Amino acid sequence: EALARVEGELASATAAAGDDGVEELDRAAREAEVAHEHAVALAAGCETAERTVADLDEQREQLAEALRAAEIEHGTVTAQIESRAHALTDDESTVAAARAGATTIAERVTQLTAGAEAADAAADALADAERAREERERARAVATDAAAAAGFDDVNDLHAAVRDEAACAQLEAALESWGTALAERRATATRPDLVEAAALPRPDLEALAAALRTAKPAEGAAQDARSAAQRRHVELRRLGERLRTAVEACGPLLERRTLVAELADLAAGRSASNRLRMSLSAYVLAARLEEVAAAASVRLAAMTDGRYTLEHTDAGATGRSRGGLDLEVVDTWASGRRPTSSLSGGETFMASLALALGLADTVTARSGGMRLDTLFVDEGFGSLDDEGTLDAVMDSLDALREGGRMVGLVSHVAELRQRIPAQVRVVRGRDGSTVAPVRVTVG
Repeated sequence: EALARVEGELASATAAAGDDGVEELDRAAREAEVAHEHAVALAAGCETAERTVADLDEQREQLAEALRAAEIEHGTVTAQIESRAHALTDDESTVAAARAGATTIAERVTQLTAGAEAADAAADALADAERAREERERARAVATDAAAAAGFDDVNDLHAAVRDEAACAQLEAALESWGTALAERRATATRPDLVEAAALPRPDLEALAAALRTAKPAEGAAQDARSAAQRRHVELRRLGERLRTAVEACGPLLERRTLVAELADLAAGRSASNRLRMSLSAYVLAARLEEVAAAASVRLAAMTDGRYTLEHTDAGATGRSRGGLDLEVVDTWASGRRPTSSLSGGETFMASLALALGLADTVTARSGGMRLDTLFVDEGFGSLDDEGTLDAVMDSLDALREGGRMVGLVSHVAELRQRIPAQVRVVRGRDGSTVAPVRVTVG
């Protein structure tokens, strides 16, 4: 019996250790202790980290609200800038069309006035020339008639006949004056600007004066619009500076909000940097689960004759699910790993029982040696087959009972009635169910 017990312990130890040597197992044990200490340190700072994350979430909401308000104000200011820029462009186009190339409205008025004055001067010059020609023709006709009436063939004969020096001097002076005036008028008529003005149609001075009177209010309105546009431009520049200052002030807050959001997503398992999609709480629990799986594997290997052990796996992140708290079955007979869902009903019950016992062992180790002295197993024995699995399970439970623990089983399996010495049976009747203690002799 001692040899069998030692061989059983050796098989359990071999199943737990695998094919690794003692040195590798020692190194793995030291690494596990370091990981355990690290996990304990992380667990100690978990509450502070959660409070920090909560505070940062609140700050993030406040910053997001401030950012939305700033974006709304920015959109309003941008729309005002565009509207006022379009109005300024339209005003500038209207003023440019009215100026007709002039730099200012006053210059345009000066151009129109100069054109009108030049046209008036040309018209006056043409009228004077016409009057002078008509006067010359009339004088010639009068002189010819007078010469004829006086018996002269023409005016020349008349002049030749006149020998009075005073009269001649007077006529010469008149002719000289007339010639001078004619030369001046001819010179004036040959001026390029007057020739060009004479070729143009006669300007409508009344229409030009009316246009000038109409342009005066438009000039005033344009000046007012320009002043208003300048004021709006100054105000927009001031608002732009305020907006730029506000955006620059939000820069560090946005960077901090981004950092906090990335940290929160990483802790919650939503970040792309978290390859396993494992939350911080799952990461802490995974360390406990590894210990429970290791303790449960010793029990499960004893129940399954060393075939099955349990190992923690963090490859459970699929779709929207989180990873980090999954188990897989190591089948030493098939030299492979498979999911726990591939176990049969009886194997699933044994794995669950082994996990419960492993959890009890882990709690005992974590609680300073305080033992869980009482264990209840509710149903599940009917799923065990007839190939010795029931015996293996009962042997494990008997080993717990022999170690000083009380094990309570709830089952309808008839074979268990012959193996459990102290029983409490529930008997159904017409008046209800009754509970009766039963003592069975086993052996």
